[in-house]
Amino acid sequence: MTIDVVPVTPEERANWNEFVAESPQGTIYHRIEFLEVLADHAAADLHLLIGYKSEEPRGIFPIFEQRKGPLRLVTSPPHGLGVPYLGPLLLNYQKMKQRKTDLSNKRFVEGCLEWIEETIDPHYSRIVTSWRFDDPRPFDWNGYDIDPKHTYRIPAGDEDELMRHVTKSARRSIKRNQDANVVVNRDDQDGLGFVYRTLERRYDEQDRTFTPPLSYLRDLDDALPADSVRTYVAELDAEPIMGRVVLQTDGCASFWKGMAAAKNRRRTVPVGDLLNWQTMVDAINHGADEFDLVGANTPRLCRYKGKFNPALEQYYVAERTARGVGTAIDFYKRWLA
Repeated sequence: MTIDVVPVTPEERANWNEFVAESPQGTIYHRIEFLEVLADHAAADLHLLIGYKSEEPRGIFPIFEQRKGPLRLVTSPPHGLGVPYLGPLLLNYQKMKQRKTDLSNKRFVEGCLEWIEETIDPHYSRIVTSWRFDDPRPFDWNGYDIDPKHTYRIPAGDEDELMRHVTKSARRSIKRNQDANVVVNRDDQDGLGFVYRTLERRYDEQDRTFTPPLSYLRDLDDALPADSVRTYVAELDAEPIMGRVVLQTDGCASFWKGMAAAKNRRRTVPVGDLLNWQTMVDAINHGADEFDLVGANTPRLCRYKGKFNPALEQYYVAERTARGVGTAIDFYKRWLA
């Protein structure tokens, strides 16, 4: 089986979102609008690769080329902009037997890696696959180090099914506090700024830097289709306490940014539970059939997210460093951290 990997044509670029929608592995982060905003804010060159077997597309792969001093970098996604995963998507594999699926995946990914080496010759490559992309072996077979990571997923159903799905403690928390004077409003303009400021303050308290600029969040809101980026703010006693930015497309609602709380005297009220519940219900009303809780790699956060009874999903970080630049790349990675 031969799969030819080439950059997309202008016509294919215009139809990129159709390829994303056709792949069961696609995410909102793969949409062309998202990729173009990423490239702009990362100061990167966006390369959109597509692989064909004869005339049938077998996969797409967005990559970003960056320069950091003398270093050539390839990333998918670029660092520092809050995108949890990206990487390749397979196409037209659903009816294949496993042997052919394995071979198609291998040939497509290898073709992309060959294109990267021949065209960019990077000193460092870092690919983070989607949790829907479940076979990173071609990266391993081609000299990449593979590090498994995890996220949580919740099936949506309707509101009653969702209430039955979450844990008993979550149900009790939500039902007992329905009259706790907590109001959750959607506020896509002022709310986005509020979420950004609360996250920035929380990171500052931890001596960390919240790197995505507010302009980046607003550019995504402007670029993506209507209702794809939704911001919710929870108020207690008419005071904004915490917020959440939800990304949604093609049935999957991602709990992307938010939940850092402002100070309030009545912290015994589980504002976070009520905020999460209301955003879930609203996502169902917007057609969501599953939720991605975006990360299950921090013990403290896992304990909280676990109360919503999620399923554990795995994704992969694939990294490769060229010979002779290990020290420089280690310094670069420490600087990113």
